[in-house]
Amino acid sequence: CLGCGCAISCDCHIRKLAKEYEAEPKRWRGACRDYMVDTSHPDIVLEPGKCINCGICVRLCAATKPELFGFVNRGFDTRVKAYFDLTPEGRALALRCAEACPTGAIVRRDQLGRHVCFASCKTVGVGI
Repeated sequence: CLGCGCAISCDCHIRKLAKEYEAEPKRWRGACRDYMVDTSHPDIVLEPGKCINCGICVRLCAATKPELFGFVNRGFDTRVKAYFDLTPEGRALALRCAEACPTGAIVRRDQLGRHVCFASCKTVGVGI
């Protein structure tokens, strides 16, 4: 791992799968997603470049607030779009989505700046 600074680096499903399937980042050339970080929500931070479109956040919100997270576009351009709802219910759902996100595309704001060291499993601060 190159130490991407991800808040959930200790439990990164993308890294586990990449190692298991011997993924090589330069094997398949093609269009790349733009890298951005959305810090406009008071409780969560979004990094859409890490999203693998698993739909967990969309399904979590489907029953009570389907407008909170949803898919936009089609094909390679498909993205999960967050529509922030700052009501108590909307904020609670956003935090649930952050807890469920397998790749760190949605993280709790209070997780930023922490990195879990694999050797000792201690939480240590890193400068982000």
